[in-house]
Amino acid sequence: WRRSVARRDVSMREVLPGPARDAPGGVLMLPLDRPRPIITEAIIAAIRRQGIRVVLPRGWERYDARLIGSWLVVADLFTSAHPTGWLQFRVRTRIARLPAAVWLAAATFLAIRFPISLAGSGGLALFEIARGLWRTGPYLRSRIRDRAGATAGTAEPMERTPMPAEPEAVAP
Repeated sequence: WRRSVARRDVSMREVLPGPARDAPGGVLMLPLDRPRPIITEAIIAAIRRQGIRVVLPRGWERYDARLIGSWLVVADLFTSAHPTGWLQFRVRTRIARLPAAVWLAAATFLAIRFPISLAGSGGLALFEIARGLWRTGPYLRSRIRDRAGATAGTAEPMERTPMPAEPEAVAP
């Protein structure tokens, strides 16, 4: 009930460069029309507007943001300005270790007393994992695609371009 208060400082005017293109491995490519940190901030603001919790790094982490997909699923957002002129947007999803360990311990203790409860708690855990994977995967990519001015049906796979050859070292 406090979501509107939490999101009051999220800019609604920031537009992502588009159109977004799909690349292999679940990567989205956005045209790089301004510095990477500014586009990354706009992506994070768009993710927050979709209702996904975002935890910003403290400065020493390798990711640009950590996304909380559900109680059992977290994802790390990575961006890079490669190849030249494009911003790569990638999300790596994984199971949250501590909540999963707590759930497993609680389910084990409950199953000792009530064995039938294992089916219910297992079903709930599978639902939470599926919900988290969907929110940080296909749902998130489609929202970023829409925000970048392209729909999921019109985004074209990006062509692979060969990297230029390195200049050879000249012997003195």
